Amino acid sequence: MFKFIIEMLIMVSLGTILYLLARTMPRVDDRETDIPSLKTHWIMGYLEKADQRLKFYWEKTLRRSGIVILKLDNAINKKLSRLKKENAKESTFSITETEGDKKEDKDAV
Repeated sequence: MFKFIIEMLIMVSLGTILYLLARTMPRVDDRETDIPSLKTHWIMGYLEKADQRLKFYWEKTLRRSGIVILKLDNAINKKLSRLKKENAKESTFSITETEGDKKEDKDAV
């Protein structure tokens, strides 16, 4: 019972804090009218153009590298599937010997 009372007091106090915070929020004004507007510098236009070009080339480079990675992934998957097939063929064996196998064994001895 003591834990329940403590938890209820914590919840009531959190609710009170949220209520007080909600009441004070409308008083806060983000707009400040005293700040003078900054004059844009002549170099800002060039910097924005350079930024756009940089973004374009960065996107292009990332796309090309993604394609290369996908091709590499494709090649690895093909190689893995070939290895898997080869291992499957090598691991299969028959319990009974055929007569051709018996003759080969005799010739080897």
